[in-house]
Amino acid sequence: MIHIHQKTPRTNSLLSCVVLGLLIALGSVGCSASAGTDGGSITVKDLYQTLGQDKTSRVLDVRTLREYDSGHIAGAVNVPLKNLATRIDRVDADKSQTIYVVSGTDEQTAEAVALLEAEGYSRVSDVAGGMNAWSAKRYPVEK
Repeated sequence: MIHIHQKTPRTNSLLSCVVLGLLIALGSVGCSASAGTDGGSITVKDLYQTLGQDKTSRVLDVRTLREYDSGHIAGAVNVPLKNLATRIDRVDADKSQTIYVVSGTDEQTAEAVALLEAEGYSRVSDVAGGMNAWSAKRYPVEK
């Protein structure tokens, strides 16, 4: 009987740990799948809707000038990734302002997001799929 009493608390403890772990994991997934106002990623659909309502956020396009000139999101500021570390002042945003980073590849976007966060910007989101996803949805671009 002692053996049964020892198993039950351990089983309950193990079950509690598993449940807590799952809740934490689900909470993390929910946060990263949000509209992107506190970091993480945002879909182009959510960004398109957000830009129509929020005039205070910034879109930072870290593609090359040639790529930017071929078509970009209206109002986007272009600072090519290779220059971002030295031209961070061109972002022209308060460090608590929401910044959406768009690029040609997810890797470039992630690098730009990491650089901005290291510089103290607290609300940086990557645009999932970048300009390729934006163009695929046929959202408007400026040239």
